Amino acid sequence: MKKIISVFLSVFIMISAVTASNVSATAETEGDWEYSVSDQEVCITKYTGYENDVVIPSQLGGLPVTSIGDCAFKKCDRIVSVVIPDGVKTIGNGAFEECVSLVNITIPNSVTYLGSSAFSNCENLTGNITIPYGVENIYYQTFNQCEKLTSVTLPNSVTYIGDNAFFRCNSLTDINIPDSVKTIGKFAFYGCSFTSITIPDGITSIKEDTFLHCRSLTSVNIPNSVTNIEKEAFAGCSSLININVPDSVKIIGEGAFASCSSLININVPDSVKIIGEDAFHNTAYYKSSNNWQDDMLYLGDRLIDAKEYITDYVKIREGTRFITDCAFKKCKELIGIAIPESVEYIGLNAFVDCKQLRIVNILSHDAKIEFFAFPDNISYTIRCLEGSTAEEYAKKKGVNYETVIFSLHDEANIASIEYVGSDTFDKDTKFVVQEITDGDLMQSIQQDFPDKVVQIYNFSFENFNKTEESLKEYLFSLTANKKASPDNCKLYLESNGHYSVIPFEYEGGKIKFTTVFLGNYVIVKDKYGMGDVDGNGCVNTTDALTVLQSCVDIIELDEQQFKAADVDSSGDISSYDALKILQFTVEMIDNFSAQQ
Repeated sequence: MKKIISVFLSVFIMISAVTASNVSATAETEGDWEYSVSDQEVCITKYTGYENDVVIPSQLGGLPVTSIGDCAFKKCDRIVSVVIPDGVKTIGNGAFEECVSLVNITIPNSVTYLGSSAFSNCENLTGNITIPYGVENIYYQTFNQCEKLTSVTLPNSVTYIGDNAFFRCNSLTDINIPDSVKTIGKFAFYGCSFTSITIPDGITSIKEDTFLHCRSLTSVNIPNSVTNIEKEAFAGCSSLININVPDSVKIIGEGAFASCSSLININVPDSVKIIGEDAFHNTAYYKSSNNWQDDMLYLGDRLIDAKEYITDYVKIREGTRFITDCAFKKCKELIGIAIPESVEYIGLNAFVDCKQLRIVNILSHDAKIEFFAFPDNISYTIRCLEGSTAEEYAKKKGVNYETVIFSLHDEANIASIEYVGSDTFDKDTKFVVQEITDGDLMQSIQQDFPDKVVQIYNFSFENFNKTEESLKEYLFSLTANKKASPDNCKLYLESNGHYSVIPFEYEGGKIKFTTVFLGNYVIVKDKYGMGDVDGNGCVNTTDALTVLQSCVDIIELDEQQFKAADVDSSGDISSYDALKILQFTVEMIDNFSAQQ
């Protein structure tokens, strides 16, 4: 019995609801107007007439018109002007969408609601549009592609400007964004033609593509409330010359200012921790060679881009604090990278496509390294400090790593000293290398090694505040600028006319040796040593050419030259010997004896 009563009550409630609905909203027609009535107010649902100039009545059926319904005038392509009576409160979604001939419309002060796409694609709508006070939201595509609209006045009641709200309003040269606005959507002002814009305080994020291709924009005022400038927010603003990013901003998104071809002055504060891929690509700043060093683009203490053709081992300049997202993404042939102690952040995908990467030297102890900063599925080694974030990163990623040594170079890059630990040298310490080519010391050493080729280098430090005895062994790498085979080359430490033999290895054109002493290091080479056919103590392409000339009987070698030219020890001279000398010259091989 209870179940029957329950079903009866449900049916009664449904019938009552339908009846009430029919009472509160009825469909009516009067002249060219279709409308509905609800609570003694009229909503125009469709215009069926063919007039060019339309005056919307203030009453229909003796009741006040308070609303223009969704799509009521959509695609009424004959209408040129519309007068909306005072008393209308609502203009619905798509109400005048695609009224392609509409030129003039006046929105009365009674309006408090504008629906999405209300005037979308009214491509001939011109002049000034004043939005009445009381309207709070400019929704999605409200004035989308109103290509001839020149001016819009927004009241202080507006808090929200939606996605595509003024998309491709190509003639829009004048618009105010009131302080009441808290949100501006994606593509909101795409392609507009105003020359300056002030973003109101209270906006926290400048959305993706908000001002994309505003080609007349020359001035932007960004408030301290903004923390994020999203992807391509100002891309293609080709007249923008200066940009001052406030201290509140933490993120500048991918391509945020890309193709701002006049943008030359960029101020980015320390608060910005992340700069996305190509954020300033193809700007005037990007194209200025003054901002590039060793094919890397710097913005203050940030490295933001690198040329795709980098193939060798490169060193990031001292003082760099941030390596931005995707900075080396295009460098697919990069072999090695040296990251200095000053670096605090290595961004997302910074080296992600560097598939030829083999060695990464990270001198920074506490740098934050994004998990996907370096490539996966390749074999490379991270050299880092023990206990550093780089070591932790290598362990998490399963990457080969070494916690051993780092380098200090002299200014002329003649030599380097590699050392253990992060605090062996102070940041102001300089490694000084002086090549001694004349004077009493050179004459004295040359007398001690007659008929030899002698090179002298003095090693010392500036601003060195520790005792020499407190240091661990130095591993020196000395560039042999007069290339010589280790088969006929010796290294000595000279002190007051006394010489100590220093064992060394020869690798990649560098003499490498370990010692705990500073002072004068002397390289002594035999004349007419292996490969040194012209007897000048240096093996180079001239020696290879001399061998080739001998092979075709252009010149004749004496006994010393012959012995030097026979690098394969075959007892004969051939083009093969010339080839080996060339290989040694370009560092394809490090000595001749290993090739026999």
